[in-house]
Amino acid sequence: LTEIRAADNSTVLARYRYDALGRRVMFEDPVAGTLTRYYYDGQSVIEERDGGDARLRYHVNGAQYIDERVATYAEAPAATGREFGAAAGGAFTYYLLDEQFSVIGTGNADGSVIERLNYSANGDFAVGSTGPTTWVDGDSDGDGDVDLSDFGAFSQCFNGPNRVPAGAACGDSDLDDDNDVDLSDFGVFSQCFNGPNRPPASPDCVHGLTTWIDGDADGDGDVDLSDFGAFSQCFNGPNRVPAGADCDVPDADDDNDVDLSDFGVFSQCFNGPNRPPVSPDCVPSRSITRIAASVAKATISERNRFPEQDAMA
Repeated sequence: LTEIRAADNSTVLARYRYDALGRRVMFEDPVAGTLTRYYYDGQSVIEERDGGDARLRYHVNGAQYIDERVATYAEAPAATGREFGAAAGGAFTYYLLDEQFSVIGTGNADGSVIERLNYSANGDFAVGSTGPTTWVDGDSDGDGDVDLSDFGAFSQCFNGPNRVPAGAACGDSDLDDDNDVDLSDFGVFSQCFNGPNRPPASPDCVHGLTTWIDGDADGDGDVDLSDFGAFSQCFNGPNRVPAGADCDVPDADDDNDVDLSDFGVFSQCFNGPNRPPVSPDCVPSRSITRIAASVAKATISERNRFPEQDAMA
């Protein structure tokens, strides 16, 4: 694709240019009068600049697969003259992934979810919206409960095992993700059904982004003596490598040691088994803030490896 024209063929809407490796290196919008150039590390875009060579965005990419993107930094509009949505103030946007590496949401550095992304059972993009990234099994209408309205949608899709679902848009009814809607799915639906304006009957029905709790080393939703045992194994004082393995949670201030500063955070959160943490500050969006800390380190490394004057277009 090198050019897009209006239906009457009189106006060029977009132009694209590629290098010898087939990578897109330029996008021009003749209508808006803007031009974007792309700079690469291998097959991954690491920077975008405008026609005047002002940086618009840079990207931090992961190493787990070829097109893994961890974060994007967009320059402030004062520096570029162009707006970039939620990141227009000159800030990072972080990409939040599920276990299949599908992007299920984007967030900012303070832990807020900017957008959530849902997919059907077949991987088709279903919906994007702002707000917390949480979904409920069986909740076809997306109102946070599983009631008769959702049962109506389920019934329209029900068609038995190994058969194409009877209705359209049945991804929310195929609850075991086996491409049919049968008694197995009805079993899951029944466990979640609880009527209008009521939470699902089982906590297993609610899914979403992982929420970290400071000090909760075993991930059971509380901070108790079991977590204190894990903390004690990691404690090794300031500016020293933690004494134990898997010390990410005990290192509450993310400074790569486990010391009295971290113990202060732990003490504020400790409240015993099956009880919520003492302070609401113990439940930050660590899935984003920990990514932010990793991105900061990766950005420094990437800048050292690929200085701007050596970036290849």
